[in-house]
Amino acid sequence: MKIEGIGSPEESFRPPTKLLTVLQPEVGESFYGFLIRLAQANFYSKVAWIPSLCDEAQFIVNFATMHRLVEAMPSRLGLEATALKMTAFRMESVGNHRVLDLNENGLLDVAHVELGPTKVCPTCLAEFGYAFKAWEYKAVIVCPRHRCCLVRKCEKCGVKLSANRPNLFHCQGCGFDFRKATLEPATGIDVRAAQLLLSKIIVPFRVEKAGFKEPWLSMNLADLISTLLLLY
Repeated sequence: MKIEGIGSPEESFRPPTKLLTVLQPEVGESFYGFLIRLAQANFYSKVAWIPSLCDEAQFIVNFATMHRLVEAMPSRLGLEATALKMTAFRMESVGNHRVLDLNENGLLDVAHVELGPTKVCPTCLAEFGYAFKAWEYKAVIVCPRHRCCLVRKCEKCGVKLSANRPNLFHCQGCGFDFRKATLEPATGIDVRAAQLLLSKIIVPFRVEKAGFKEPWLSMNLADLISTLLLLY
């Protein structure tokens, strides 16, 4: 049996017609990371096949494309709408500025987010099997759970992690498994900053936040990110 979008190089240029396997987003999952995971589960050679099912002519990693896909994917692909929306960022215009509405956590400049799983914690990736939305905030540079720096590039070939790589776990350049990457210990102050940040973000594990004092504790996420990025 031949399935469109799977198999030989010639077949890979024909888009699929439907999903063989339907997954649902996990707690705190990245939207573009979820697309990669969904493509993998369906044995698609390109992540772009998933957006093509929703009539997206091109696969572009940006906020506008994310918004359209979040609206289209539940009805087209059988995904749970509320869970899918939790993976995404909601962009709004305030005057001449584009901001992300974080609800009770304030309005965040779009420049403070880098969409897609372009940095990961190797151990979390191995344990949970998906990429966290929390890693997309530029101020999150370490994993407070494993006290290590997030990996941004392949340690074997040096290629930066791509937001539309065909495999969530493997380098698009050489195939190296990011789950086996060497952990670089993070400094104590960076771990504490990450603990404070992730205490205000949905992640699939408990975050220790003892010892923090005002005004840090009462700051919303948007203000906290903006402040920390000024200090880095």
